[in-house]
Amino acid sequence: MVKKIDSTKKQQFESSSNVSDIFENTDESIARVDRDGKHLNVNAAYAEVYGYQAQDMMGMCWKDTIHPDDLALAENACNEMSELGRSEINIRGLRKTGTVFYQHLVMVKGLGNEESPVSHYCFIQDITNQTLEERKLFKEIEFSYQKFQHLIELQPECFKQIGKDGELIYMNAAGLAMIEADSLQQVKGLCVYDLIAEEHRELFIFLNQRVFSGETVALEFEIISLKGTRRWMETHACPVKNSSGIVFEHLAVTRDITTRKQTEAALRKREYQYSELINDIDAIVWEVSLPDLLFTFVSEPASKMLGYPVEDWYQKDFWLDHIHPDDRDASYQYCLNQTALGMEHQFEYRMIAADGAIIWIRDLVHVAKDKSGCPNRLRGVMFNITQQKETEAAFENSQKCLSAAIGTSPDIIIMTRLEDGTLIEVNKGFVDRTAFTKEEVLGKTSLELGFWSLNKDREEYAKVLKAQGYISNHEFKLKRKNGEFYLGSLSASLFEYDGEQCVLSIIRDISELKQTEALLSRTNRALMVLNRCNQSLVHITDEKQLLDSVCDIVINIGNYRMSWVGFTEQGEANKLIPMAISGFSNSYLDNFFPWDDKSGGRGPAGVCIRTNQSYICRDTSTDPSFTPWRKLAIERGYASMIALPLSIEDKSIGCFLIYSTEVNAFDVEEVELLEHLAKNLSYGIQTIRVKEKNKKVEELLKLENEIFQIIYLNPPFNELCCQVINKIEQLLVDVKCSILLLDEKEKRLWSIAAPSLPAAYIKAIDGVEIGPDVGSCGTAAFFNKTIIVPDIENDPLWKDYSELALTYNLKSSYSVPIRATDGGVIGTFGNYFHTVQESAANVSLMEHIAQILGGVFERDKIATALRESEERFGLAMEGANDGLWDWKINSNYIYYSPRWKSMLGYESDDIPNDIEAYKELLHPDDVEKTFALFGDYISGKTSKYNIEYRMRHQDGHYVDILSRGFGVKNNKGEMIRLVGTHVDISEQKRISAALAASEIRFRRLYDDTPAIFFNVARDGTIITVNKYGAKHLGYDVDELRDKNVATIIHKNDIQTSREKIKQCFEVPDVVHRWDLQKVHKNGQVIRVRESVRVVNDARGESTLFIACEDISEAFRLSEELSYQATHDALTGLVNRSEFERRLQRVIEANQSMNAEHAICYLDLDQFKVINDTCGHLAGDELLRQLSELLFSQVRKRDTLARLGGDEFGVLMEHCDIAHARRVTDTLRAIVEEFRFVWQDKKFSIGVSIGLVPISIELGNVNEVLSAADAACYAAKDAGRNRVHIYSIDDKQVNQHRGEMKWVARINQALEDDLFALYYQKIVPIDQSKNHGEHYELLIRMIDKEGDIIPPGAFLPAAERFGLSTKIDLWVVNSRFFCLAGCIASHENAMHPAKQKKLELCTINLSGQTLGNDGFMEYLINKLDENLVVPSKICFEITETSAIANLANAIRFIKKIREKGCRFALDDFGSGVSSFAYLKNLPVDYLKIDGAFVRDIKADRIDRAMVKSINEIGQIMGKKTIAEFVENDAILQELKKIGVDYAQGYGISKPRALKRRKKAVN
Repeated sequence: MVKKIDSTKKQQFESSSNVSDIFENTDESIARVDRDGKHLNVNAAYAEVYGYQAQDMMGMCWKDTIHPDDLALAENACNEMSELGRSEINIRGLRKTGTVFYQHLVMVKGLGNEESPVSHYCFIQDITNQTLEERKLFKEIEFSYQKFQHLIELQPECFKQIGKDGELIYMNAAGLAMIEADSLQQVKGLCVYDLIAEEHRELFIFLNQRVFSGETVALEFEIISLKGTRRWMETHACPVKNSSGIVFEHLAVTRDITTRKQTEAALRKREYQYSELINDIDAIVWEVSLPDLLFTFVSEPASKMLGYPVEDWYQKDFWLDHIHPDDRDASYQYCLNQTALGMEHQFEYRMIAADGAIIWIRDLVHVAKDKSGCPNRLRGVMFNITQQKETEAAFENSQKCLSAAIGTSPDIIIMTRLEDGTLIEVNKGFVDRTAFTKEEVLGKTSLELGFWSLNKDREEYAKVLKAQGYISNHEFKLKRKNGEFYLGSLSASLFEYDGEQCVLSIIRDISELKQTEALLSRTNRALMVLNRCNQSLVHITDEKQLLDSVCDIVINIGNYRMSWVGFTEQGEANKLIPMAISGFSNSYLDNFFPWDDKSGGRGPAGVCIRTNQSYICRDTSTDPSFTPWRKLAIERGYASMIALPLSIEDKSIGCFLIYSTEVNAFDVEEVELLEHLAKNLSYGIQTIRVKEKNKKVEELLKLENEIFQIIYLNPPFNELCCQVINKIEQLLVDVKCSILLLDEKEKRLWSIAAPSLPAAYIKAIDGVEIGPDVGSCGTAAFFNKTIIVPDIENDPLWKDYSELALTYNLKSSYSVPIRATDGGVIGTFGNYFHTVQESAANVSLMEHIAQILGGVFERDKIATALRESEERFGLAMEGANDGLWDWKINSNYIYYSPRWKSMLGYESDDIPNDIEAYKELLHPDDVEKTFALFGDYISGKTSKYNIEYRMRHQDGHYVDILSRGFGVKNNKGEMIRLVGTHVDISEQKRISAALAASEIRFRRLYDDTPAIFFNVARDGTIITVNKYGAKHLGYDVDELRDKNVATIIHKNDIQTSREKIKQCFEVPDVVHRWDLQKVHKNGQVIRVRESVRVVNDARGESTLFIACEDISEAFRLSEELSYQATHDALTGLVNRSEFERRLQRVIEANQSMNAEHAICYLDLDQFKVINDTCGHLAGDELLRQLSELLFSQVRKRDTLARLGGDEFGVLMEHCDIAHARRVTDTLRAIVEEFRFVWQDKKFSIGVSIGLVPISIELGNVNEVLSAADAACYAAKDAGRNRVHIYSIDDKQVNQHRGEMKWVARINQALEDDLFALYYQKIVPIDQSKNHGEHYELLIRMIDKEGDIIPPGAFLPAAERFGLSTKIDLWVVNSRFFCLAGCIASHENAMHPAKQKKLELCTINLSGQTLGNDGFMEYLINKLDENLVVPSKICFEITETSAIANLANAIRFIKKIREKGCRFALDDFGSGVSSFAYLKNLPVDYLKIDGAFVRDIKADRIDRAMVKSINEIGQIMGKKTIAEFVENDAILQELKKIGVDYAQGYGISKPRALKRRKKAVN
């Protein structure tokens, strides 16, 4: 073989002075070739090989010496040489005489520059006279290649070869058919990326890149064929490498999966449609199995109606568990009885919702039966009739019922007067549970009796009751007569009793219930933890993974605060080492945990380990043993804990510690379960350790066998070496191995395998010359014996290499020589360790492995060519995800590919290669048809072999197979082979079966659900109706089918129904709902609520699905409630919603009629005084009297409404503004004259009125009401008790409306993160002083177009409407803490170096924020997180806001200054009495108002003001900052005065900070 040419020799070839000598003196056949491929020089040896004289070959193209059939291979090798610098290949050559011979050709790229004539060098060797064994090898390779080509061409799947840039190299016939190409020539060289659908193209390109990086990849995608057909494809692609290991093409097998994709899409669509139909019903559609009453289907509205997730309904006994206890037995028994009779039935009962609310259910049930007529399922619909029941209860309420309830209820029932809260009646339950007598409490209030444990609870109770008229199931802590506390669930409502407004309160003592629930919850929690941990103990085989899993389960399932496992055996003596942790620890385990019998080890863990018994700390704040860890535990919320011993064979190995947020969290049952868990965990640890020990021994015994298995598989020698090393390193985890081969001529060692050693180390020793003191490997090769070095650092053999080894933490080594059969050294087998080894373990094993490697190496060269051929064939087999089979018909021999076998769960040697094995695996029912088709296809009766059958998997189940094949005939036309593929279609079959089952299931639900369902065509024809629906209307299904839906609609609703149906088809993507009347067959009218949706039938035509709910009873009740829905309960006037509805009608009519209308908005003056002075009863009475008074002054056609607490509105239709003004003047006057009398007190009030003419300019209700509100506000602003008429150009009103609009914009900007921060520099005037960077942060708003809005536009509105604190919070929360240290670099990450550079960052705060305790607490918490250095933060407040909120300002400043922050007083000098207040404000900086600074050069008074402020500020120890410094002249004047700092456009303009992504709170 031609030897490798080093760079020095190549450079010698480039030198013309040396060429002649080299050509004449070398015994190698060499030629120089120019850039056109022509010979520049050839030596005699080269010319002799081809039968020429040297001068005859000068100018001849080197390709002329290559056999024509091998030119493509030669060109590929040439291209490889151009890319990599070198290539070699065995191909056929042509001599001058025309004879063919085999040659080994090596091409080496020239080292010259672009002007050099030399392209490359050719080195050849005649290898025709190979051994018979080698010739036989070539024949086997050629046969293998032909077999591979033949098999590929016959495949029914697409086989293709693709180049690096996506160019198509080859594609078989099946692939050409998929892309609709006529021939390979038509598409060869085409970029396959162009065939990939655009949405998949980028992913496919990435797939190709991954293949060329050496990966095997699978992908599903769509193609667009040459004729425009779209198809779904599934491809499996793998890389093909050349002899140098370089990937040069992408080999792929692609299958058409369009049918499967269409089937999946159809299934998803059908399931979606059925789901939509069921879930559109405003009720719960359900199905349960019998006899266990387990839900098998529940529709989505279940989660909305009762608040439980749908998945909860599938739990055992869910229905019974959530029925109200009072209804459970009766409902259950009734349902069982009716089911046993096989009768449809309906019944009503209560269920308990997730939030504790009681929901009334009307359940309509259909009994489904099996073929024998026995009930096997129930299907039904649950309707929420809570509102109906509540309405019925309201009508049935009477004094008699109330008295009976009070007298007999075991709960506490109290009746009090609303006016003064006096108790007027209590029941026996009150006396029994509170120990008060009736005589002691009647006539007194609950506050006088000390009934409430906390006054705030009483206030909350009163607030909710007054706001909504009732209170339901609120839990409060109450007191008995003896002062004992108990927990009560309180419900109350307002009612009228003997002409007085009273409150009926019902209190249930739930103290014992809560205690029982807590106990049960803890026990259940511990049981769940134990169960899940036991599962982990069974399945997890890794000790660390087991410990982590158990800790995680305790936290996630047990809801404990923190848990960890500590071992005594892993570290220092008497110290507990954490091995696993979960939950909130916050560095808690960084502390020392001793377990010896000293003060530090007498805590829970130490006692637990020493005694091997559990230790429970009931309260970490008081338990003396917990003193060393108490502060840390309390900070992290650990209120109690338990330490559980872990032991193996009664010897303690550590403990399991669990922490809870509750005091006394661990009761007896819970502790018993947790101790059981700890014992199980101890056993699990012991089991894993025993298994690991046994596994180690087994692995040592198996290692040699595995190495022989690797050798038997005959991989390339370097791969074999890597695999052997990997096996050894997997077993002996502390060793790192290398295999070096010896260059016999140069006496140097070259690495071929060292997968775990650092690449830099291998590179450094690669090519090392062997010698008597060249480390372990060099010395072992030199002396041909094993060399052992326990300590590299101190061994003389490593004196020249120890520094290199220690750099990579290699501290010990031994090396074994690899010998040939004649005893000569082939290479070395090195072993490295990261620790000093006192003795060399496993040396004999390594010597034995080295002996085996030496034998393998000698036969590796001959086997390489055959292995490469087999690898190519294997790649094709592996690339095809389908199974391949090849049946030689005459011999009954059949080849099964590895994928064919693995598809059925078998290994490569599990199935014999004969047709009988094939038959044995077939399902018995499929054998006959399969072999019948074989016979028909072989005999020519059928032209296609394509069949589906079942084959038995190794685990016993059957796999659905699609088998396709093609025959191979001999020259006589006789079929001699059948070649085909297997495709696993089990999933496709499962999908089809699921689709069929889904259709059956939903058809049953459709027919049996107790609701009316129709499927109606566009023209109104009824296509289908469910059985229940037809029966409910008095018909059979067949009677209604093909009828027009109008025949069962009341005549008054037919036209409306047609219009609604038309609307459905115009807007098909939403569910439409309406109410109408249907007619029963007997003429009875049934009111229904229809839910209608457009769906597509199987032909794609649009139809309607209609779900009808019978609302006849609900409609009757709604009629009675409609008045209440549109009128105010207190005054009897129209309420706000009805008022807005009427106003909307007027506005819409006005768009076309242009009539005159007006609206006035009335807001009472001084109403709050009466309400606060005399109570809410007086306020309510005042509103009632005023309502009657106002109602008497408006026209009948006008609408008087109560819009809010003390706000009224009048809608005056067909009324010009002049008349409307007279009406409003009258209303104002009569209110002013009215005197309200309450308990011998007289009150006078006023009213402010906003009057608005309704015009086209005010286009909607909101604009009209906004204008009226603004006009009313203007009336109040002008002095109250007056009328203000709105006009379009009303500046006062428009200003108010404008500010209101800013409110909405500010809120939207806060929600959408549409604020931005700017910063402006503040510089010291005396530049000689060394200062860091000082900035003020400024806020801007960003509008929808991205334009910047200055603060002066929106901050006034924010101040006026209380939004300033939200803006300040946005600055602090969303921007400040991440920008404080990095303004100068515009980055969004804090960095210590940047914080060090920052001197001060100033943030503005509003006056409202100074009085907001919540903001102050939030800010303190943020500062405690140590995100920034507090001393670098300065908060800036204006003088005006500070003086207006002086007490709050002083308190705020002191609290925040305690944290280290500083403060600046802004706009100083603009307020009043500034100096007087300054003494009380602990600020650090005074910012002199810019109004004085701007004209300091021209105005002496301004200069004097600046000078005096600066002097007084400095006397008080405060730094001064001048604002509005716009030029250098002002700056110089300030310097003369002695001001400390300057800020303004003359210094630096504000600059934008880089915006972050929206903050997540």
